[in-house]
Amino acid sequence: MPRMNYHHLYYFWRVASAGNLTQVAKEIHLSQSALSAQLKQFQHNLDMELFEREGRKLVLTAEGRKVLEYAEDIFFPWGTTGTGGKKWLCTGTATCVDWCADKSVAKLYREFYFAIDAAG
Repeated sequence: MPRMNYHHLYYFWRVASAGNLTQVAKEIHLSQSALSAQLKQFQHNLDMELFEREGRKLVLTAEGRKVLEYAEDIFFPWGTTGTGGKKWLCTGTATCVDWCADKSVAKLYREFYFAIDAAG
């Protein structure tokens, strides 16, 4: 069974949120080809396509949208205020954030990796 790679999930989250691989590659100081290779490895490990290409834009598949939900819980667990999409974070929540991330990683791992292991 492949191991979950935190960086792969982070790169996926960034690209899925932006919809643009080139922009994210510049922001995180990776070459476009290196970022693309990391995303391909992540998709290979999950044994599913997370993106479809529409012209020059990357669009999430149904599986990609599901993985993005988990990634949002992990990398941005405090959500939005509901007013214009502004993000908020209460101070002193590091333990809660860590717990939420651990819980979401475990849920993602169970749903996708165990399904792969049972099928394989």
